[in-house]
Amino acid sequence: MSAPFDPGRDIKLYVEGRIKPEDAARQARTAVEIVARLKKQPGLILADEVGMGKTFVALASAATMHFTDPERRPVVVMVPSSLAEKWPRDADVFRKKCLSAPWSEQFRFPERPITRGTDFLKTLDDDVAKRNSVVFVTHGALHRSLSDGWIRLAILRKALHGRHGTAEIRTAIGRFAGELLRMARAVDEEAWDGLLSRDPSEWLKYLKRNYPETAEQLADDDPVPEHLWKALDGDVFTGELRNIYDCLNEIPRRESKHKSEKILQLRRDLGKHIENVWALLKGRIDVRLPLLIFDEAHHLKNPETRLVQSLFQGSGEDVDEINGAFYGVFEKILMLTATPFQLGHHELVNVLELF
Repeated sequence: MSAPFDPGRDIKLYVEGRIKPEDAARQARTAVEIVARLKKQPGLILADEVGMGKTFVALASAATMHFTDPERRPVVVMVPSSLAEKWPRDADVFRKKCLSAPWSEQFRFPERPITRGTDFLKTLDDDVAKRNSVVFVTHGALHRSLSDGWIRLAILRKALHGRHGTAEIRTAIGRFAGELLRMARAVDEEAWDGLLSRDPSEWLKYLKRNYPETAEQLADDDPVPEHLWKALDGDVFTGELRNIYDCLNEIPRRESKHKSEKILQLRRDLGKHIENVWALLKGRIDVRLPLLIFDEAHHLKNPETRLVQSLFQGSGEDVDEINGAFYGVFEKILMLTATPFQLGHHELVNVLELF
């Protein structure tokens, strides 16, 4: 049995030709101090100037938090789009040059940053054997619209579930689901009823048995994460799910010269209500993660911006409240910025209040 992870032994930030020994020693001390402080407080800001190595300090902190976490939960690093490619490159250097074996082989991360909220949520239910150590997500990923057809289909299923007389509606959906969900090539008409009549936890098994090519495209991953479709059970969704059901009742049952116009209008109406469900759903995912690292934290200085509201807002009490996607998810936050003193007093307070 290998020894437990020891950052003092298993992380060496000095790499000859890349950094001076004294700078590596300073970075190592900083990472150790960050982890120590996060045991006692909800978060902190690392406010080093440009070129002082904040990225490697953050990666050392992330590796420590991940490898010492009993559940090996992933650390999330949220980055601006302009730096999205840099972080995975630096993480690759960190893994190869700064981590000792066997931890270097176990330090996993996506090669490209995640740019869609659905892709981010799908990484959170991976089993330990293939779970990422660090997940890179762009700032705007969580407030993009819902384009994932499988999750949209799961929302339709939830709207139908428990209602009487839905067999005819499911048959009608099967005829037009490809157009309504923009998934025309995923499966054939017969499969839609097979999916809608099954719990999403069974979809991958069903696809493997009946549509292996489609299942292969899913890379052996459930098309809808368990924590996501379970979150749809909340009362907060009742009104919008009813609206979706009413829309589905309007699906044409027979051919007519106005069919195309009806389907187009129905797709628009469904899209509006599905987006409303998605906005509520993102803030009600029952997931707890050890650490969020937020790069360029000065982007959070204004609480009225879409970025702050889409991530952190919420009361957690009012069922009509649209909580931010990260509300209540992270145990600790580490914010990185090179410009803390360019913030006004109230702007800096706004950032600190997110802790």
